[in-house]
Amino acid sequence: MDPTATAPGRPDKAEAFRLLRASIEADLSLIVSTHKTTTAGAVHAESRAENDKDTRALESTYLARGLAQRASELSEARAKLAVFSPRRFAADAAAALGALVKVENEDTEEARWYLLAPAGGGLRLDVDGVDVAIVTPGSPIGDALIGKRAEDDFELRTRSGLHSYRVVEIR
Repeated sequence: MDPTATAPGRPDKAEAFRLLRASIEADLSLIVSTHKTTTAGAVHAESRAENDKDTRALESTYLARGLAQRASELSEARAKLAVFSPRRFAADAAAALGALVKVENEDTEEARWYLLAPAGGGLRLDVDGVDVAIVTPGSPIGDALIGKRAEDDFELRTRSGLHSYRVVEIR
């Protein structure tokens, strides 16, 4: 059997990156469209203040500014992902950017997959029927995973307290 083949319960890393790129692209398209609509509404004649308490145009302007900022962030994420080419990790390799890492919570024995990506942190994707959380090195879990190898243990403090984890697999 091909060791790189995707087994049930084992997400395909190339598919995870494809889905991540598609998600960022879809979000960017929606934000740009919403920004155009919001900007048009902010300058529309019907948005003019009727009195000194009417803040519709001002609120639309603030919203448009926030949407423009989010569009900029998504454009940057898209650019990072467009040039990023994840490498294949050997069985004994340390986790690094581009790794797909299976981690087990030693307290609950629940396993979870994380994709260490240059952008898109916080997203969750369904990859081959498996939930994959996207993390960046700047996140607490991403930072904790960098440099870890299969069978390494680590602790991470979350809102619910200190938890123990074990790296099960790196792909």
